[in-house]
Amino acid sequence: DDLHWADETTLLLLQYMVRNLDRDRILLVGTYRDMELERTHPLSETIAALRRGTRFDRVLLRGMHRDEVGELIATASGQPPPDNFIDAVHEVSEGNPFFVAEILRNLVESGAIREEDGRYVGEPEEVLANLPEGVREVVGRRLDRLSDDTNKLLAVGSAMPGGFTLEVTALVAGFDLDRALDLLDEALDALVLTERSDAPGVYEFNHALIRQSLYGELSTPRRVRMHQRIGEALEERFANHVDAHLPELAYHFFQAAPGGNRAKAKDFAVRAGDRALESAAYEEAVRYFDMALQVVDLDDAVDPSERGEVLLRLLDAGFLAGSSEADVIEQTLTEVLDCARRADDTDLFTRVVLKVGFRRYGGSYHRDDYFELILLEALDRVDEGDHFTRAEIFSALVRQLFIHDVDTAAGFAQKAMSEAGASGDPGAQTRAMHAATVTMLPGTEEVEYRERLLALAEKADDIEMQFTAATSLHMSCLHAGRRQEMDAAIEKLRVAVVRLRSLRFEAGLGSIEAMVMAIDGRFADAEAQLLATLDLGRRMDSELAIANTGIGLYQVYRELGRLGELLSATRRAAGGADALASWRAGLISLLTEVGSTDEAAALLADFDLTTIPDDVVRLYTLCALAESAARVRDTAMATRLRSLLDEHGGTHVSIAGIAYWGATDRYIGLLDHALGEFDAAVDRHRRALAQHEAFRAPSWVARSQLDLARSLIDGGAEGDRLEARRLLDASLSAAQSLGAARLVEEALTEKLAMQGLAGSDPGTSIDLVAAAVEADRNNLTEAASADGRVTVAFSDIEGYTALTERVGDERSQEILHAHNDVIRGALAAHGGNEVKSQGDGFMVVFDRPGDAIRWAVDVHQQMATRAFGDDVDALRVRIGMHEGAVITENEDFYGRTVILAARVGARAAGGTTLVTDHLRSLLDDDVNSFGPPLDVELKGLSGTHRLHPVTDCRW
Repeated sequence: DDLHWADETTLLLLQYMVRNLDRDRILLVGTYRDMELERTHPLSETIAALRRGTRFDRVLLRGMHRDEVGELIATASGQPPPDNFIDAVHEVSEGNPFFVAEILRNLVESGAIREEDGRYVGEPEEVLANLPEGVREVVGRRLDRLSDDTNKLLAVGSAMPGGFTLEVTALVAGFDLDRALDLLDEALDALVLTERSDAPGVYEFNHALIRQSLYGELSTPRRVRMHQRIGEALEERFANHVDAHLPELAYHFFQAAPGGNRAKAKDFAVRAGDRALESAAYEEAVRYFDMALQVVDLDDAVDPSERGEVLLRLLDAGFLAGSSEADVIEQTLTEVLDCARRADDTDLFTRVVLKVGFRRYGGSYHRDDYFELILLEALDRVDEGDHFTRAEIFSALVRQLFIHDVDTAAGFAQKAMSEAGASGDPGAQTRAMHAATVTMLPGTEEVEYRERLLALAEKADDIEMQFTAATSLHMSCLHAGRRQEMDAAIEKLRVAVVRLRSLRFEAGLGSIEAMVMAIDGRFADAEAQLLATLDLGRRMDSELAIANTGIGLYQVYRELGRLGELLSATRRAAGGADALASWRAGLISLLTEVGSTDEAAALLADFDLTTIPDDVVRLYTLCALAESAARVRDTAMATRLRSLLDEHGGTHVSIAGIAYWGATDRYIGLLDHALGEFDAAVDRHRRALAQHEAFRAPSWVARSQLDLARSLIDGGAEGDRLEARRLLDASLSAAQSLGAARLVEEALTEKLAMQGLAGSDPGTSIDLVAAAVEADRNNLTEAASADGRVTVAFSDIEGYTALTERVGDERSQEILHAHNDVIRGALAAHGGNEVKSQGDGFMVVFDRPGDAIRWAVDVHQQMATRAFGDDVDALRVRIGMHEGAVITENEDFYGRTVILAARVGARAAGGTTLVTDHLRSLLDDDVNSFGPPLDVELKGLSGTHRLHPVTDCRW
């Protein structure tokens, strides 16, 4: 170990040992620090000699990866460290385990970090400011071997964390270039420095700790003076292209500000921030504007307008970087307004309220009276002849009010349009046109109007407004059912987001793209996109982004049968005194979907339709209530809702363009059906089906097929049942292929009811298998006997769902595989055929009844004797059988053979087989083979049915 400390004699002994190891089973491992080696070190010669041998291998060891550093810290401390702390320790230590351990110990002992609630807390900067003595000693020994002049040159370089050039460091350190070059060579030979591969002529320290150790030895006054001199040297060196070096200039003059040129420090920080904004490097811009603010605050007599301008830039960059922390925005806004009032600076006042006003929508879902008053104050400050600014303020007021006070917002929108027209400014006209669209002024819903809005935004070269206008156009195309044009508008959004490079706009696009995925039936993709968008919303602390994600998840979880996951959050959103009508309607809809129909009916009966504003979500609100009214059979509410929806036929419904809700005609059809007007319902559902097909929305096509089938069945017209059956087949097939579990369940329920099995539970394994077989129309003729008859058996595991919940998914799958082996092994032994399996459910067929009985008895015996594990007390299968013709002439899918076998199976208890009286009559009359007969009712089948439990098999 530590061969870099070995003397020449020891190293010669090492070479001798290596030469004589050929016949010995010995692996010799030596370690050394390559940074400790100079060319004249004796180990360098030893390595060269060993390399000439055939059994030598040199392995380069680098530091641990970031995750490994985090694991080491967690193991040493027993607590998971925060991510930013891991990043800082990894950056400084470069993964050296000794340095990691020393840094951690020193930080804890010094109190730089502390434990709170089982986690370390502290500022990452403390890592750099608190280098432990052990680390300093290791670094110090390396620096002590260098000349004083080299250390002087390196001290200048240590104040330049991004790397340094020889010209600048030589100028600041006071060396001519030739002397500085010699000193640089000394540092390079000692492996203290390295030249950056991506920037020839720029040098950086081999280890961050070396730089930090050198920098830490400088007193504060010396640091300030050095940064001032470095800044001046950079300014002189790059006088012809200062803009390319604004980050370095801003950094050094900022560090020198306490004792240097504060005006220059502020100027460079602002310029660097502006340049970062132009490059969409928003987090960087925040950092530079914060530096500028700190410099400004060093002067107690600073001009309020000057401070306000810096704060305004900071607010702007923070928004684009994704900051939505209400208290931070509120505090910064208040400070800018205070500066503007003290300086009587109307221009600054209006610019800040407009900057905030155009980027928020009425505090998301809660009215912000305070900000409305600020906008009105700005309006009072502006001269009546300033049409541009007045138009902007009116447009900003619309954004705050259109969700909560549509009438007032519409009045402001009209004023915005008038003032913008008088101003002649394309930007003001664009924002006024958008204000008109969100308040739904006449004509603004038309696609052509919104195309003009987007064109005007492009003419004004306002990329944020282009995003807003493209969003508005997408919503209009969706409403009109113009899918191709909607997709084109969304592509415009993508282009805008690429240019903006802002988390806020990424989140907005993410919700819309998830909606498109849901329209296409890609529910897993949509959920993944929405969860990613939710993460963005949480990172930004954006109430709007988080709420929009919940809206998007509703459309996905409805189809996946997981709406219960959203119930608590929806109750909270709809439960406040100022809850929007759309949220209250959404809660009623959700309650209806999850089966809480009594609560939904009560809330629906109390819902005052006059409270629904004429806003962008009015149509959704009416449609959500319409579906619930139809489901709970509230005919009075259905009548009122139909009169409100009639005028919207032929349109499509969405929630603010982020969640698709199908064709409006579908909801009118549901109301017609609930009111007993089946012909009208059939007509509306046919229209909705055609609209969903044209819109390329497969799950909504399947839903319309189900809706239409229900209306045809309940209408009872001659020949309609055959069409209804085909529609149900198509709906079920599509729902299964899309993985739309909720729609599968609804379609299965309707199919079973159509066959006289209205009481069937589509959630049981036997019913699921039976319905799947019917949907697939499996051909059973090959398994039938010569006379075209077949014995059908259904089986599943008693209590398998509860077992899964108890032992977990992975273990339950192991048990299921073992069960399946038993079923299939017995089938092979007794000449049966597997038709379908789904979960733990099986449908099997035999051409002879006796073989089916033998198979059932064999299965029960094996299940009773097989060891499934200590966590399984007993695994019991229930089986039901019936014998009959494969295909019948009537309209049932398989006649009563499949249906009756499934019903008998569902009636059986675990560990038993039940057969119909008909099947019993086909077997030899041996009463010892059956238990006492059972006279029972079977779900969905009329009358009493005699069933026989199998007790033995003698065939």
